[in-house]
Formats: sequence, C-alpha cells, structure tokens
Amino acid sequence: ETPPNRIGERTLLACQWCDYSGICHDGAFAERNCRTCLHVTPRRDGEWHCGKFDHNLSVDDQRAGCGEHRFIPAFVMAEQIDADTSGVTYRDKSGATWTDRGPE
Repeated sequence: ETPPNRIGERTLLACQWCDYSGICHDGAFAERNCRTCLHVTPRRDGEWHCGKFDHNLSVDDQRAGCGEHRFIPAFVMAEQIDADTSGVTYRDKSGATWTDRGPE
C-alpha cells in the first residue's frame, strides 16, 4: 500500500549507490506498472488483484500496466488535494497543481 521507508538520508553510502535514490530523495517518478497503481491490492496468497477491472494480475500484466494507471499517492512527492474518477490532483512544493490521469 505504501513504499518502504527510506533507509537513510541521501548522504548515506547505501543511498548514493541505490538505483532508486532519485525516487526516494529527488521526487522522480516510479515506473508506471500495476505495482505502483492505486487500483492494485497485494493479497496474502501472493497474488496481485486489480480493483479497477476486478481480476488477478499475472506477472506480465503487472509489468505492462494499463491506461487506467494512477500512482499510489505515497509514491508522489506532492500533497494530494483531490481525487475523482478522472484522476488524482496534487499540489507540489512550488504551489503548482497537476492531475494524474494516467499514461499520456
């Protein structure tokens, strides 16, 4: 449901070598795939379920994603200010707003 906690600050040696430090520390976006989508739910049996289309996702499905992808808000380094069926709206540190409506 949320990304793991950071292991440290950017100055930590492990963070300097990490392929994901841009996402964790710089506000870069994660890849768009089912595992970063707010419609997905990991299940105890190891399956991943898409709530939007109500089906279990194969590994290939998860990697491919779909046009209805919306980032899990915890993956976005901005404040969520609204959400509706068309997308999720955020405000960034500069005060600018934008809406995640999926892949463009």
